[in-house]
Amino acid sequence: MNKLTIAAGLLAGSLLLGACAVNPRYAALSDDRGRSYETARFNQIINMEAGIGAGPVDGIDGQAGDYTYKKYQDGFKIKTPPTPVFNLNLGPGGS
Repeated sequence: MNKLTIAAGLLAGSLLLGACAVNPRYAALSDDRGRSYETARFNQIINMEAGIGAGPVDGIDGQAGDYTYKKYQDGFKIKTPPTPVFNLNLGPGGS
C-alpha cells in the first residue's frame, strides 16, 4: 500500500509540473499581442487627407438620400409583431 501511495504521488506531481510547462506554439502568440488591432486600424486608413476637402458629396441625389435617411430612421422604431392567426379545422375537408 505504501508503494502505491508513493507512485500515485509521483504521478500527480509529474502531471502538475507538466501542466506548468509552456507550449512554445502558444508562447509565440504573446509576442503578437495587439498586432491585430494595429493591423485593422492601419488597413482602414486609405486617405489621410479625406476630411480636409469640404466639397459636396457626389453620387447620390437629394430624393434618394432623403428616402435612405427616412428608411434608416424607421429601422429604429419598435414594430408591433403581427397578430397570430389560429386556424381550426373542424370536420372533414378537402375537395
